[in-house]
Amino acid sequence: MANIFNFGDKYSDNIWNRITNPFWSNVIKYYNLFDKNYSLRSKQEVEATRFMYNSNIKIGKSVIKNHKLISSNIFAIYQLRSNDSFLTLQELNMKLNTPLNFLEYNSIIHSVKTYINNFPHLKPFKHVILSPALNKIMITEKGSSLIYHEMINIEKEITGHIRWSKGNEMLRGDWEHCFDLLKNTTHDTKLRWLQFRILHYILTTNRSVSKYKIGQDSKCSFCGAHSETIQHLLWKCIHVQCFYSVQSPGYDEKGHRSLSGTQAIAFDWLL
Repeated sequence: MANIFNFGDKYSDNIWNRITNPFWSNVIKYYNLFDKNYSLRSKQEVEATRFMYNSNIKIGKSVIKNHKLISSNIFAIYQLRSNDSFLTLQELNMKLNTPLNFLEYNSIIHSVKTYINNFPHLKPFKHVILSPALNKIMITEKGSSLIYHEMINIEKEITGHIRWSKGNEMLRGDWEHCFDLLKNTTHDTKLRWLQFRILHYILTTNRSVSKYKIGQDSKCSFCGAHSETIQHLLWKCIHVQCFYSVQSPGYDEKGHRSLSGTQAIAFDWLL
């Protein structure tokens, strides 16, 4: 797993869902998401970018995974360069345990040059050795806060409200209100983490685990009659329904929901 910091996003894509420990699986998953969407801010960050297993640097349709370079610990763009120019084939081969041939060299250099040309206007900042996303975390005292604020701005990756809206008439305002409730209702980190996963539609269930774990039963752990989705586990299961059948805030004396719209959705999600 240490190689995750030497390789690009495709490497961590391949390993995060193989990790059996839920905590480390989530750490790798969200580091990968942060890394993919990190906006480069200087020429040095471009040169510190890892070109191996990077979905933005390809030869044809395949990411670069040259074992000759890997065995010689060459992962970053700056290791292919000297001052402002790329090493020649002869200069690069002097650094390698096993030399590259002309075709390998040209393919890799051409792909890396194409990537660099996407950032013509970035200015010099300071020397960067680590991959850009990791470097940003390491030089910032409040690393988790940095990642949080970066990720809440990644609109294209936050798909929870899209998934929920397929089965519920939820507007964008409803979605934002639910997140406000998440932040304002409790300071307990475990409750917040549970609710965060529900809102983002990533709460682990028997059904989701059965997709990658051989032998895992997808049926509900309580009723055993239906597939254990998030909706079934929290609302539809007959054993869960008993919690909704008693009178409580938001329900009338017959057990019917007395709230409507955003209030009802938010109340249900907080139960």
